[in-house]
Amino acid sequence: MKSKPNSVDQMDGDELFRRSFEDAGIGMTIIDPDGTIRRANQAFCEIIGYTADEICDNRMLDYTHPDDRETSRLSRQTAIVTQDKIEGLEKRYIRKDGATIWGLLHRSIIRSPDGELLYTIGQIQDITDQKRIEFRLQESEARLRDYVTAAADRYWETDIEHRFVYVSDINDETNREMIGRTRGELDEVAPDAPHWNEYRALLEKREPFKNFEYVRHRPDGSSFFIRTSALPIFDDLGEFRGFRGVNQELSVELTEKILAEEKAITAQQRLFDAMEQ
Repeated sequence: MKSKPNSVDQMDGDELFRRSFEDAGIGMTIIDPDGTIRRANQAFCEIIGYTADEICDNRMLDYTHPDDRETSRLSRQTAIVTQDKIEGLEKRYIRKDGATIWGLLHRSIIRSPDGELLYTIGQIQDITDQKRIEFRLQESEARLRDYVTAAADRYWETDIEHRFVYVSDINDETNREMIGRTRGELDEVAPDAPHWNEYRALLEKREPFKNFEYVRHRPDGSSFFIRTSALPIFDDLGEFRGFRGVNQELSVELTEKILAEEKAITAQQRLFDAMEQ
């Protein structure tokens, strides 16, 4: 039994396309093979601030940002020569008021039955707000990198096994050897040292720690002290991902004082051991 035709079946194909084109929620254009705009819907006109009468019969490149014209031209030529569509090309347009607008362009190629190029259909989504957010994020990340690079302190991050996966000054040999190792593996650590036991307990509890001090040895044999503080890192699901913190290398005077105190404590402990024996 033959199905009853509905309103779409009865609608003329040209009329269906016209309504879809004009009423689309994103910008749409029809471009001749030579790049001339033949039709533009209301959504595209609102994006660039012109009326359809003002832009039709002009070239699309006239409304493309000068820095993007060559990329846009090559993209269109590639679509014409090698394939039937181009998806996801980001490009900038110049509004009538001079403002720059970012658009995400999808381009389809329409050919005649014998393969001759008839025109290209462009679908343009205004992504200006998204690009502004992206640029602000990039600017914020660049600012943070500059602060980290310029800082005298060293920033670091560990994984769930407390092995270093990031150190800000990786060009320093002492810092470079930290990658892939835990803090306790960097230098010989007495397993029963009280402050190290306290440190390990904080790691196991995944709690913040502040001003933990320990000694490091440089390749040349010299020693220096590090004071470090950190916060635990958790992902969106609350899973522990490691620690992120900062190292401060103590001054020479303070390092010498701490070393002297440690030697005094060691000597005192040896004296007590001797007395017990």
